[in-house]
Amino acid sequence: MKKFLKIAGAGAIAALATMISGCKVDDAYTLDNLKDIDLNVALFQNGIQLRLADSTSVFRIDSLMKTTGLDTSEFIKQNPDGSYSVKYSDKIDLGESLSDLDLGGAVSVDAIDVSVPVSYGPDLELPDGFDADALIALGQTEYTVPAISYEIEENIELGLISVQDIPDMLVGIGEIVLDEVYANIEILFTDLPGENAQFDFSATATLPSFFTPSVVELNGTVYENQVFSRQIKLEKLDLSSKDLAQIKETGEDIKDYVNITGSASTQEVTIKLVELTKNATGTVSVRISDGQGNFAIKSAQAKIDYSMDETFRSPFFSLPEELADATLDLPNASVDLTVKTNMSLPVGGSADLSAQGADSPIATLNFEVPMSADPSKYEEKTTHNEISLNKLLQEATDSIDFSAHLATDKTKYCYIEPKADYGMEFDYEISLPLKFGTGTLINFADTISLGSDAKTIGSMLRNSSIGIRANVKNTIPVSADVTVSFLSHDEESDQYTVVPLNKQQTVQLPAPGEPGLLQIVIGSEKDNEALETITDLKISFQVHSTGEALKGEDYIVLTDLYILLPNGIHFDGNKLKDKENNNE
Repeated sequence: MKKFLKIAGAGAIAALATMISGCKVDDAYTLDNLKDIDLNVALFQNGIQLRLADSTSVFRIDSLMKTTGLDTSEFIKQNPDGSYSVKYSDKIDLGESLSDLDLGGAVSVDAIDVSVPVSYGPDLELPDGFDADALIALGQTEYTVPAISYEIEENIELGLISVQDIPDMLVGIGEIVLDEVYANIEILFTDLPGENAQFDFSATATLPSFFTPSVVELNGTVYENQVFSRQIKLEKLDLSSKDLAQIKETGEDIKDYVNITGSASTQEVTIKLVELTKNATGTVSVRISDGQGNFAIKSAQAKIDYSMDETFRSPFFSLPEELADATLDLPNASVDLTVKTNMSLPVGGSADLSAQGADSPIATLNFEVPMSADPSKYEEKTTHNEISLNKLLQEATDSIDFSAHLATDKTKYCYIEPKADYGMEFDYEISLPLKFGTGTLINFADTISLGSDAKTIGSMLRNSSIGIRANVKNTIPVSADVTVSFLSHDEESDQYTVVPLNKQQTVQLPAPGEPGLLQIVIGSEKDNEALETITDLKISFQVHSTGEALKGEDYIVLTDLYILLPNGIHFDGNKLKDKENNNE
């Protein structure tokens, strides 16, 4: 609008200057010939108006977009209905920022391989009065024992997780689902009585209660120097009963015991009398791992204490120079914030939107983080935020900072698959219809240099009112107050000062869709000597929005442009006559 008004205003002032400088007085009407005539003359006492033009160029919204360069901005989009919107979207990948959140290593259990020596005394079934020493004294070396057994009772300690391997962010462990993990129990007797004697073995290995299943049946036949083994597939373990905070405080590892109880027995076994009371020795081994010697975890429940603060910078745009003096109130912007993740983290947080380097955020955005039950699928959740962009426009920044603040709820379990590749993305879209909310106020002004005609206009205003009138048609959804004032320019200091007027001249632009008359009249001020110093004309606009969207085809057009002298022309030749020849 400024560009058009400059043309129209400059044309009106130029026409006024032409009218004034073009007047010529006939030689017959000199002061000497008019001594006795009252020279106080009023011409066109009912006013005079001079037509300057039939029409002017039409000012359109799309022309404003072009002259300000906004139409080429990647942020300004024209909608199918001709309206405009500020739209900007960006994507933020937090994958690298989450590198310190090693979910794969958050819960890890060491493979277990424990072997302990065992020794068991025999329980013999012998006849009454049996005396082994007497039989040996008689030269007997062997004896067939009706029955012999060994009672087995072993507690084997298992170290499951070392306290040094528990990450600081891990504050709780729940159910761990295992991936092809087996418990292997092996018994090796290296010193059983009898040659190639067969012993019936019946025992139970009870694993720590947090394993499922936790009981391994050990039933079968054992021989000397032959390994007896049994295997059971472990489905899961549940460590929710373990207080990690206390474990970290005391420095103790997470450990428990395997209890093996049972017996090995045989009948009618021939043994050497000198070995009749000898202990059966050997080893008991417990191995818990997968086929590769690892403790493979398919998924785990964990309580994570984790927070993250990351700032990302995105390009934006500044207001064009044409709106540099505008006071804007834009409360109707919206930001849709979409979080995409394949994590199952109970996360809360917020995001601050601010101009680059600003001390405080423009707005704080809310968002929700979805929880994915399957790491192969990203879930997403969009949160809608209504914000004001006032501060962003006032900061006049070429970029915006997006600061994300994330924190897990450490009282709730998350679900981790150590083999999964986890990630999180933020997609945000700012959308601002190119309209101003009802009551929005935009102040801007245009200054027109009056050039060599300034002094003439100043002198004329001390004797007569002048004005500008035009028919106006406006389809732009704004209403505006138009104020005319004069400035005095000091070239040495390059400062402009407002020339005071007794009455500020303000008129209202016709409302959208209503043809009307725009007329500005500046009244004469005889005693205002400051008018002699004017150099520039200032036209100020105070625009009020009606709350409707701006469209490219909306326009303002002025037709039938006139310059006005509402009180005609007043010329007092008596003063000049007195000055020249003392009224003679």
